[in-house]
Amino acid sequence: MKRIAIILVDWNGVEVTRECLRSLNRLNPSADYVHKVILVDNASNDPIKKHLEIDFPDVIYFRNEQNLGFTGGNNTGMEFALNEGYDYILLLNNDTTVDPDFLKHLFYFMESHPEVGATQPRIFFEHDKSLLWNGGNGFLDCFGHTMVYGYNQKSKPRYENVKEQPWLTACAIMINSTVFVEEQMGFLNENFFTNYEDVDFSFRLKALGYKLFYIPTSIVYHMAGYSTNARKKNKEGFTHPFMVYMNTRNRLFVIRGFSPWYWMPTIFIFHFFYFSLLLGYFLIRNRPQKFKKILEAIRDGIFMDFKMKGLRS
Repeated sequence: MKRIAIILVDWNGVEVTRECLRSLNRLNPSADYVHKVILVDNASNDPIKKHLEIDFPDVIYFRNEQNLGFTGGNNTGMEFALNEGYDYILLLNNDTTVDPDFLKHLFYFMESHPEVGATQPRIFFEHDKSLLWNGGNGFLDCFGHTMVYGYNQKSKPRYENVKEQPWLTACAIMINSTVFVEEQMGFLNENFFTNYEDVDFSFRLKALGYKLFYIPTSIVYHMAGYSTNARKKNKEGFTHPFMVYMNTRNRLFVIRGFSPWYWMPTIFIFHFFYFSLLLGYFLIRNRPQKFKKILEAIRDGIFMDFKMKGLRS
């Protein structure tokens, strides 16, 4: 019987994590695998375990002494799962709920396709379960630009087919543990902290010859932005300036790491106009912190060292 580790990372989000765990408790069982939930507390102000262990005693709890970000938190769980011999590792955002059969669809597809290194489900918004949050992903090599298909749209037939992908979202990604036999694979690159770490991870998987697939029969619902957005709109809007920084810097990390030299002219032109429009928008909307963070992120994205951090020890 195969074993699946489901890893959740929490930072001050016990309310949504509880709902996620409740939905995982409703998963339909299988005779072919068992699953175990690993919950990593990323140094929440109030330890998560004391709020959840009575209702969820079967969960394996870890607590990091500092906030290691989405990358470091998941790496804590992945290191444990790999050392314990789990056959599959599933990273799942804590602000999600899942369909009772979501795990089955991912598992059986991967079992019958050993060349597949990772899969992701079709993801809908939690607040309106008829609207897609992610119906697959794209990447424009000539611009170094990632895309998400179907965002905020009703699901359509083109989002309901199994498809190979250029990258997968770490909101919900199931990984075959055999990929980590390749020592150079590593886990999530902790220099990313959050945002675009999944693109980097996906591209590294593909570079080793593994395929990535979108499995639309597997369904997840995502609250989206719970840990990154303010509950009330302020002068800078809902999204925290730190997240604007991470999104901007890390997309440049991906370009530096994976874009070939011959696409650099078009990538430069595209991003010159993209960042100019973004800076102009924040200037017009009087959001000085975000304006400053974009400039800092461009500087760091170009010059900061981001070599792999997160390799297996």
